[in-house]
Amino acid sequence: MKIRAHGTPVECRAAVGKLFEAFSDPDRIVSVSEAYPDRGASILVRVYLEVRLGIPPQPSEALGSGAGQRQARSPGDGSSHGRAPGRRR
Repeated sequence: MKIRAHGTPVECRAAVGKLFEAFSDPDRIVSVSEAYPDRGASILVRVYLEVRLGIPPQPSEALGSGAGQRQARSPGDGSSHGRAPGRRR
């Protein structure tokens, strides 16, 4: 599983520390990136973690079950851009 921590450098260090505590086996933390600064005048950074949950998937949660997949939009519904109406990037 991939996790992104986004906040001040102090907040991100604290979040990474809490995740290391939560995943008591250090081998479950696969990787931790360096802190990447946000663009512009922001003081925020992003830190990316990859972890192993250690929970085997249940049959109902297997890939391809349809859960969590987006529904296809019908042609002509006026939303060919793939975003919700009125939502800006």
